[in-house]
Amino acid sequence: MKVFFDTEFTGLRQDTTLISIGMVDENRETERTFYAEFNDFDKSQVNKWVQSNVIKKLKFYGKTKEFVNDKDENHLEVFADSRTVEMNLRKWLDHYSTVEMISDVAGYDWVLLTELFGYSNDWPYLPLIPKHVHKHPTDLITLFRVRRIDPDINREEFSGMRTDENLKHNSLWDAYVIKKCYRKLW
Repeated sequence: MKVFFDTEFTGLRQDTTLISIGMVDENRETERTFYAEFNDFDKSQVNKWVQSNVIKKLKFYGKTKEFVNDKDENHLEVFADSRTVEMNLRKWLDHYSTVEMISDVAGYDWVLLTELFGYSNDWPYLPLIPKHVHKHPTDLITLFRVRRIDPDINREEFSGMRTDENLKHNSLWDAYVIKKCYRKLW
């Protein structure tokens, strides 16, 4: 199963922290989604751009109580600390026998996802990614380059989705955009 995902985080820095993660699978009939917001991201790293383009678009920001919400069997929402998000994400991914992850810029998203899963304590300190999840994600930006399309193209316009500034940089919305771009590129 292909799973399209996006993350939002506190900035392009080595010690960045996750703010949200959104995932949507490729199934057209019973599409499943996962959306989580982290309540333990490092707020001291939030700059003006992140505040106005990411934080203001969060669905649960400002809530004080953690929750896990199964809207129905195909949609899971989590507002919690990293450990709780990770445990619920593992359960969500366990629905599939194999998973191929696809993101826009895997250089950021994949690294943060593997950090969320943690690492083994023994050499060679491998990430503790679930065994059924492929260890090498597909990178949308590479597919754009292979097709000789400017990788800085507006993703919504390319995919044919409406551009909605109120949704752009919401990780679940961006996962849907990645899915549409991938389908068009493939």
